[in-house]
Amino acid sequence: MVRHVPRQFSKLMFLKEVNARGFDGLFDFLYLPFDLKKGINVGYGFLSFIEAKYAQDFRREFDGIFLDKQMKAKGKPLRVHPANVQGYEANYQQFMQTQTGQKQDPQFSPLFLRP
Repeated sequence: MVRHVPRQFSKLMFLKEVNARGFDGLFDFLYLPFDLKKGINVGYGFLSFIEAKYAQDFRREFDGIFLDKQMKAKGKPLRVHPANVQGYEANYQQFMQTQTGQKQDPQFSPLFLRP
C-alpha cells in the first residue's frame, strides 16, 4: 500500500512513475482508487509484486519520496506499508468481488497484469 500519493496523479501517471524507476514487469496488480466526483485520486494505492524482494526494493525506492516536487513544501512524502491483502489472487478476489464503483471505466479500475 502506498499512502500520500499526490491527488492529481492518475493511475497512468502513477504507473509511468513506477515503471520509470525500474519496476516494469515486476508487479501484477496496481490500483489507485479515484474519487469520480472530485476528479482526483483518494491519496493511496496498491501494488502487488511478483516476488517479495521486489516489494522490498519498491519500499526502499519509494518510501519517503515526493512524486510531485511542488508538493514537497506543503505535502507529505509517500509512505509504503504492507497491505492487508497480499498477492495477485487475493487482490483479484478482493477487487473483483467488491464494488469499486469504477468498473464501468477501465481508466479507473484496478489493473491486473500477468508477467
